[in-house]
Amino acid sequence: MGTGLAGDSDVGGSPTAAVTRALESMGCTVFYQKPLTSSDANGSGRVVVPKAVAEQYFPHLDNQAGVPIEAADTLGNKYTFRFRFWINNQSRMYLLEGVSEMHQRYDLKVGDVMIFAHLPDSSLIVAGRPMTEEDSMRKPPLRRVNNPQSGVKRDLQKRASKPTPKSSQSKRLQKRRLQGDGVFRAIPDVVPQPESKVFSQHGVWTATIEIVGEMYQAYFDSQEDAIEAFNAAGYA
Repeated sequence: MGTGLAGDSDVGGSPTAAVTRALESMGCTVFYQKPLTSSDANGSGRVVVPKAVAEQYFPHLDNQAGVPIEAADTLGNKYTFRFRFWINNQSRMYLLEGVSEMHQRYDLKVGDVMIFAHLPDSSLIVAGRPMTEEDSMRKPPLRRVNNPQSGVKRDLQKRASKPTPKSSQSKRLQKRRLQGDGVFRAIPDVVPQPESKVFSQHGVWTATIEIVGEMYQAYFDSQEDAIEAFNAAGYA
């Protein structure tokens, strides 16, 4: 992470301590700190917000298009994010879009922490800091995910990744097409519709979810990212 944090040039002060001091001096109340996953920090410009946090601290949304949210950081820079959600037949997956500029300004990478705070007037303040050892200790263990409604057994990942009788050239082409960008895309009707689940294939992790009766897939560089997106969509 870079040195763009307010006050991190103070002698003897770490970036984490500097941003904490800056937030305290502004009278902020921190309500959420998120260690960024590879899908959050891959340049897509969006961060997944857990459902519980989104519905407690962000505006209520009546439609998927969402609403713009004005925010500022500890350096006084202004941002306009878009808070929206994807919907499925069970739950909502909340996203904060347009965060690339803020991430670049703070030089946030995978593992760094994006901080969300409120001023006394409820204005949104954002900041960034490096991941600390304490953050790593709080990191939840990875869980195998199966859709409880589909009756999928625990060997799903093994079966889903089982190679099919294709030429080695076809396999190489398919692997090349799978990019861990974390963006859910609709599966064409001509493709056999899979069940909602997380599995590994061709060297990447795939999350398949159902959204309003349609199946969507997204590819991730790690199991953790795939599980987070899958759980955020309501399949935990």
